[in-house]
Amino acid sequence: MRAILSLKLGAIILGLSGLMALSIYSVRFISHSWPKPSLFLASTDCSQPCWQSIRPGFSTRAEFLQQAQFNYPYQVLANYKDDGQGGLVRDILLNMRGDIRLGDIILAFGVPSHAQLGWVAGRATTQQGGRRLYVGATLYFANGLVTAEVVREDCVWRFSPDMIVRRVRYSAPNSFGSVIPIGTPKWQGFVTQPPTTTNVVC
Repeated sequence: MRAILSLKLGAIILGLSGLMALSIYSVRFISHSWPKPSLFLASTDCSQPCWQSIRPGFSTRAEFLQQAQFNYPYQVLANYKDDGQGGLVRDILLNMRGDIRLGDIILAFGVPSHAQLGWVAGRATTQQGGRRLYVGATLYFANGLVTAEVVREDCVWRFSPDMIVRRVRYSAPNSFGSVIPIGTPKWQGFVTQPPTTTNVVC
């Protein structure tokens, strides 16, 4: 009887060990199946603004939807312009999950032409009950048709390669040329800059 119980107990332990190993393998497989930043941000065979061969102003809604389904777990959205044939992509918005950094963006797009630091509200609150402020920035590529919003979760007024990318937007070309806001500073590299406002509690 003891031998039978020992065999049953051993079988149960072996089964649980197998299930645990399978779950660990599944998690690893899912994480490795997510696209790397260099692949997710790649424009492939077209110039910016372009995401995964989808060109705002030229690609159709059907072409975008076909490509967007392969890029889980990032949230990929698009606005469309009615062309009478199902709609043209007007702009593309990539909402990130925190694992893509400013360094990845620059590797994919090159250095920006312009960039603006600013205060952004975080999710946490201060002891006074207001939103905690962090240093964020908007960077402009391709004459402003590609923008990246990034944030660093501290009060250091400086661009850094490890700033977290919140979102990237690709916009369709227009007849106005550059869409970079007037007065936006040119990119100066990863240097410390004086804050625009000094009386902010961060």
